[in-house]
Amino acid sequence: MAEAKSTKLRIKAGSFEVEFEGTEGFLRSDVPKLIKSVNELHSSEIGLAANLLKKDLEDSISIKAELDQEMETIRSTIGSKSDMGEMASLQLQMVIERMSKAMSTLSNILKKMNDTASAIVQNMK
Repeated sequence: MAEAKSTKLRIKAGSFEVEFEGTEGFLRSDVPKLIKSVNELHSSEIGLAANLLKKDLEDSISIKAELDQEMETIRSTIGSKSDMGEMASLQLQMVIERMSKAMSTLSNILKKMNDTASAIVQNMK
């Protein structure tokens, strides 16, 4: 009975590298299954990242809506009074500053999330 010849197979994708050694029959039958499993794992990671991004975006939109509503309440309160006092002006300025900081923070978070998702996708390629 002839011995089966050992064959090596090296797969490299980005920073991911795997080397298999076995008979040609093993490499033809089992390695594609393993590669499929790895691809499914990467796909599930992308799905998880996308779901997290979606949740964060929904939260950001909700926060923006609350800030917009607060701004509108303050504007209507100030608009209903003929004499805009120093306190109302200061309060409006503080709300505008808070909104500006919140929007800047949200923008930075969304940018970081986008960069992270892009890096994940790039690493998978």
